[in-house]
Amino acid sequence: AADLARQMLAYSGHGHFVSRIFALDSVAQEMAHLLKVSISKRAVLRYELGAAAANVRGDPTQIRQVILNLITNASEAIGDHDGVIRLSTGIARCDRAYLRTTYLDENLPEGEYAYIEVADDGCGMDAETL
Repeated sequence: AADLARQMLAYSGHGHFVSRIFALDSVAQEMAHLLKVSISKRAVLRYELGAAAANVRGDPTQIRQVILNLITNASEAIGDHDGVIRLSTGIARCDRAYLRTTYLDENLPEGEYAYIEVADDGCGMDAETL
């Protein structure tokens, strides 16, 4: 509740984000129960958490919100069918060629980047939505 209140204050301009170093896989593990009750009963949530610690600097409350939103969207995409949602974290080595294909800043340097990935076997998006 305290995290949610801080988040609402930060978005309204009356608070601040709390930036610190934390492990992505730990945040995902801490959310396991919340995520399980947030998805369809017909969906199975699988974790593929990185073996290497993916430490990042940021606001863990914001990351929790992003993960919850992505998992909720994945569950909605599965709908009334049986399906699997996969939550992965890790570290990826990204070269210039790969970075140019992303929606990120074109000038990001090559290197190792921590990632969160949510995938589902739901209906997907049409080209216009994507």
